[in-house]
Amino acid sequence: GIKLSDAVAGSIWQPSQPIMTAAICMMMGWEPINSKRIVGILIAFLGCAFMVAFSDSNSDSSNSNGIGSQIAGNIFFFFNCLGTALYVIFSKKALIIFPSICVTAWSYLFAMLYMTIITLLF
Repeated sequence: GIKLSDAVAGSIWQPSQPIMTAAICMMMGWEPINSKRIVGILIAFLGCAFMVAFSDSNSDSSNSNGIGSQIAGNIFFFFNCLGTALYVIFSKKALIIFPSICVTAWSYLFAMLYMTIITLLF
């Protein structure tokens, strides 16, 4: 993401992780849905989207990345935040059974394996 976009966009995306976590839990029926939560999620999402779309770094003419690279970088940031939200949601059940160090170690091991496979393929 940072190679294609910039650090400002990355820092804007990071607060979306709890927003995505809450939205996914509400869609799965694990959190109650009420109007305050929906409005809060919409306001937070629109604020992040506004900052990404209209940040100074996107209009900077000295930036060597084109608009396509900026969009690709933001897509990668989105999937990063979505992955983190899903990790938080689904690791919760594993933490009931296993110690936190084991859950973290296994998640890093699988991430390393997936990244190694992707690296070898491309």
